[in-house]
Amino acid sequence: TMSSVDILSSSDWPTITEFYIGLDIFITGVTGFMGKCLLEKLLRSLPNEGRIFVLVRPNKGKSVSERIEELTSTRLFQDLRTETPEVMDRIVPIAGDITKPGLGISKEDEEILVGNVSVVFHLAASIRFNETLRNALLYNVIGVREMIKLCHKMKKLKSLVHVSTAYANCHLSNCDEIIYPLNVQYDKLLDLLDWMTDEQLDLLLPSLLQGRPNTYTFTKAVAETLLQNEAKDLPVAIFRPSIVGAAYKEPLPGWIDCIHGAAGLFIAVGKGMLRVMKINWNTVADIVPVDYVTNMLITIGWITALNKTPFPLVYHCNTGSHNPLYWRNIIRLIVKSYTENPFDEVFRSPHVVKCWPFLMWRFWQFILHYV
Repeated sequence: TMSSVDILSSSDWPTITEFYIGLDIFITGVTGFMGKCLLEKLLRSLPNEGRIFVLVRPNKGKSVSERIEELTSTRLFQDLRTETPEVMDRIVPIAGDITKPGLGISKEDEEILVGNVSVVFHLAASIRFNETLRNALLYNVIGVREMIKLCHKMKKLKSLVHVSTAYANCHLSNCDEIIYPLNVQYDKLLDLLDWMTDEQLDLLLPSLLQGRPNTYTFTKAVAETLLQNEAKDLPVAIFRPSIVGAAYKEPLPGWIDCIHGAAGLFIAVGKGMLRVMKINWNTVADIVPVDYVTNMLITIGWITALNKTPFPLVYHCNTGSHNPLYWRNIIRLIVKSYTENPFDEVFRSPHVVKCWPFLMWRFWQFILHYV
């Protein structure tokens, strides 16, 4: 939502398009699902002379330029390449790694970023639910601290938008657009990485999670507290999307390129491989189309720069109670869609039996998956 900001008194503000004209932008996590869509949207909808620096980690024997060339050769960027190929020249790959000191950026590249970048979108993170505490802290907390250090050096910085998750405080029954206190001091927690083994950290994990289900949600909450303390003098905003799903309209209706989370579930249902689910169908499937998410990211970058506050503002992007989508409806629609528009190769016709309470799950699993 945008409830934290008084937009009504901002009639003299530039439009979003006007604001971004000529500004250099820095994006991390550009090779991920959301990052790709954000890059494509910026190139397509905000045509200007500003450069878009993208942090990319060299791997698999490929340079960062080769990885970006491979990324922009996909169907997602096809229309841009065909209709306005010149906008691709705005992309400037920067070799780096968020787990390294200084984000692993060379001195030469750092000087370019420090002297030119005005808006930063920090999307890079580990989104694995079963990540070890050490790796989750390395990617999701220490990487954020290194980004804050870099942003403090930037001479033209107007806004820093950090992507968190709506589930950072999923142990709470109600979550507002505020940063909630932790049960541990984050700096002391990071100190543990210097002398504790992974086994010792695992023993501490249950007490650290504070009711959260995994290291992903916990370290995202830690990063928010880090930003509150170490980036309070920066124009920073925290963005909390829920489950990010396929595109509604842009850049292509239904576009998605990963099988993480809900997408993998839907594919398994569509192919007839998943036919029984442990699920309460009356709960909300808080899935938000990726184009809604990227639009809000860009908007937050604009509003953070113009509506200066002494503390990080938090923005949620989810269906919540305003326009809820329940699992009972979404599974029905998925089955209907894949029945009318089947995959080329299917195992069985789409059909799902819900088990709630879970007592009958073993029975239906045996009948529908093994018999």
